[in-house]
Order: sequence, then C-alpha cells, then structure tokens
Amino acid sequence: MQVTVELLRQMVVGSTISPIDFSGSVHHTALGYFSIASKSLEPMRAVAGGEASFCYGFLDALGMLAEKDGSPVLLIAADDIVPAPFDDFVRRSSFPYAVAFLLSNARSRQGKSLTFTIPSGSLNQTQRKSDSKWLNIPALDFLYWYLKRNNPLELRLSKRNWRWEK
Repeated sequence: MQVTVELLRQMVVGSTISPIDFSGSVHHTALGYFSIASKSLEPMRAVAGGEASFCYGFLDALGMLAEKDGSPVLLIAADDIVPAPFDDFVRRSSFPYAVAFLLSNARSRQGKSLTFTIPSGSLNQTQRKSDSKWLNIPALDFLYWYLKRNNPLELRLSKRNWRWEK
C-alpha cells in the first residue's frame, strides 16, 4: 500500500513512474520475494478477502492441503499499516503483524487436530472473543484462541460464519 500511495502521488504531480516501484506494488509481490528468499518452488497464492482475508486464506490452505500428497501447507497471514488517505476507509486500528501456521493432514497426528466449518444460520455472538488484545483481527484472534481457549471460535465476517473447534 505504501508503494501504491507513492505511485499515485507521483501520478498526481506528473512525475515519471518507476516500473520497479510498480512491480513492488502488485498484490503477489510478497510471494515472489518470499519464494526467492526461501528458494522455494512450491505453489503459492495470495488471498485478499477484506476483513475475512485470514478465513479465506485458511480455506484456500485447506484446499491446497487436499491437493497435495500429505505435504504440509504454510499459511501466512500478514498486514501492514494502511497509509493515508486510505486509512479513513479501514474500520479497525491498523498496525503491522504477521503470523504463520503449518497445516498438515489430520492423518499425520503430529499436532493438535482442528475442525473448520462454514456453518449456515446465525452466529452465536458470545463465541466471538471479547477479550481479544488484537482489536478483532481474525488471524490474531485465531492464534489467541488456538493457544488459550478450548471452546469453539466463531467469527462473522464478510456475511459468513467461520468456525474452528479443537
């Protein structure tokens, strides 16, 4: 976002726009940098789903897990500070964070088992964590729940219910 805002500023004042800066503003840029740094040839996807990006990313990671031959899938959720003038459109406090989860098939039994569902019907609002220190950022809510809670985690985001159980 920072690079995109700078590119827009340059356009407004009539400056020449750098192709290198433009390539750094593309949604999938972080994947390219990560694959180069890690020398990974594994498939990677960037998922953006608004407030439910983590949930859609989790769902996509489960799909990738089902496609692979038992290999784990690394799910990384990250966000940065939303710069002006776009910060007025964000409904939550903005601060940088990153979290990673290594997901594997339940058959491996190396870690805790989870059940993930997208139930229909109304959400039980009491299940949404109210004691979150993370300002209701789904990826961090999930991490907090995974480490601290035993009851199901249910979130209502993007007009959908998302539910995890241990």
